[in-house]
Amino acid sequence: MLRHIVHRFGAWTMAGLAAVTLRAATPSQERADQFLRLVNAGYQALYRVENEAQWLASTDVTPAHDASSETAGRARAAFNGNPAIIREARDLLAHRTELSDLQVRQLERCLLNAAEGPMTNPTLVGNRIAAETAQASALNGFQFHLGGSNVVANDLDRLLSKSTDLSGRRLAWEASKATGPALKPGLVRLRDLRNDCAKEMGYPDYFALQVAGYGMSTEEMVRLNDQFMRDLRPLYLQLHTWTKHTLAKKYGQPVPKRIPAHWINNRWSQEWGGLVDAANIDRYFEGRDPAWVTRTAEEFYVGLAPREGTQRCSAALVHGRVVRSPQRHEH
Repeated sequence: MLRHIVHRFGAWTMAGLAAVTLRAATPSQERADQFLRLVNAGYQALYRVENEAQWLASTDVTPAHDASSETAGRARAAFNGNPAIIREARDLLAHRTELSDLQVRQLERCLLNAAEGPMTNPTLVGNRIAAETAQASALNGFQFHLGGSNVVANDLDRLLSKSTDLSGRRLAWEASKATGPALKPGLVRLRDLRNDCAKEMGYPDYFALQVAGYGMSTEEMVRLNDQFMRDLRPLYLQLHTWTKHTLAKKYGQPVPKRIPAHWINNRWSQEWGGLVDAANIDRYFEGRDPAWVTRTAEEFYVGLAPREGTQRCSAALVHGRVVRSPQRHEH
């Protein structure tokens, strides 16, 4: 009796697996798989080329490297934003009930990627990429000045990290903000170009496009962030109070109502470091060259999800360019 039940159960199981296999091979899913294999292969290859070009342009600012970065950006947009890609993704999504959840999410991502450079309007996309390249070049090659001398961003960071001279700290902080006036005109134009690209794909503005990547509307995103602020306010007020007392003691000043920006070690106030003793891991890097740091970080990243096709950094990144300070060459 037991053997008969096991035999029948095995037959049912095999029949169920066969049914699942048959259901997984629908024409719409096969079509989607073929399309996504092409899109993923092209996207990954172009993404890597563009990122390497952008990295070189950001660490060694020259007209030639800017041109390479812009060309790589145009190539990425020509593929991701191709009207044929957009049409096929939309057509497949019109049959979303016949597709797997993973296929639907990848197709939706195809359209989000296309909206960054929709080649339904190639002139607009070309203008946006050129504007972004110009902005990146202006920022990465910006010449900072402090006390009548040319300095780099690392010099300002070092001073803000170690100095207790408030007048010197303020001069360094103000010097770090000199990029603003240089970037503002281009940012205004870039804002308009990004909004127009988003509108080309049916989004009201670029903010809506970015939020769509989280599967949310702009209203939902704003509400979520407002809720974060409300929930974290009690903790933030306690941390702010402790921090301003600690910094006032450090600099020998009265406790301020608000923390002056140049009191913080970070020029953007993104993090408030140097307030407590923390773990010192410098000894683990003694005797190591820059390439070892990059290679070890890459091995850790790849080890998180070992699978066929996981891409490694190019030799150009591993062999030193990642640690170079941005510099501009005049021609």
